[in-house]
Amino acid sequence: MRLRKSALVIIVVIMVAATGFLSSQMLSYASNFKIGYIHVVADKAVFAEGEDVTFELRSLTPDVAFTVTGNTGSSGVYIYHIPSGLTPEQYLHKFVTSTWLESPSAWGRVAFGNFNESDSPLRLTWNGTYEVSSSMSSSMYGMPPGYYQATSGYYLLFPRSNMYEMGMSSGPKPMIDSSSIFYYDALIAESNVTSDPMGSSLSTSISIRLADGSAPLSSCPLVCRQQVWGINLLQEYHNYTVDLGADHWTSETFLTSASSVYYGGMQMWAILTTPSGDYLFGFDADWYGGELTVRQF
Repeated sequence: MRLRKSALVIIVVIMVAATGFLSSQMLSYASNFKIGYIHVVADKAVFAEGEDVTFELRSLTPDVAFTVTGNTGSSGVYIYHIPSGLTPEQYLHKFVTSTWLESPSAWGRVAFGNFNESDSPLRLTWNGTYEVSSSMSSSMYGMPPGYYQATSGYYLLFPRSNMYEMGMSSGPKPMIDSSSIFYYDALIAESNVTSDPMGSSLSTSISIRLADGSAPLSSCPLVCRQQVWGINLLQEYHNYTVDLGADHWTSETFLTSASSVYYGGMQMWAILTTPSGDYLFGFDADWYGGELTVRQF
């Protein structure tokens, strides 16, 4: 019995020693494996149309060496339009929990040069426009290439670097919070699609209003393209001439047959031409078994 107790004591001592060694190794590994973080902060919460959106790129970990380049490939600070169906808080929650940006595409990109962990905050500017490239135009969106004015809504500043975009552990990670979001006060454009109770047709609606204090506009061309894919591919263009004001909504509605798209998707974009520039807005939608899921942009 005494021998058995002695053996048990020896085993316990070995386990304690092994646990202490393993813990020290884990702490040593943790101290050597450090992650850098970068943060984008808007200068203020609200910017008006025609005003440059100014913000800073900051390093949050000056003791962790890194270098990011924001002017190659698809890197840079991206400006994402938060879908109108989500509040900024809901959007941040969805991003933090799923790391997925629920937006069809970025509505702006600001390039920058090399940025290091010890650099002072880098000041950057976005002019409130975004580009539809030829490659994007030739994709399923089919939007005409060019530069477009941003519409009203909440926007997220999101830094992207080729390093962490490719999943490399050595690259810094973006820190996203409410200070990375701002409201852009401009022309308000809303669009949506609904189905009738029988699921036989889709009703697309567009509503537009000028920002408060804006002078009325008359005879503005509005071009809409809707594409529905399912059993058959349907593509329609609708052309309107609209008068706009800050004290009322201007709305247009058109119907599309849904008999051949019981399962599939649809996408609508609209271009409004004004003396100050062209505005692009619309939505993506999934259509499964008569149920619609719509994401405005």
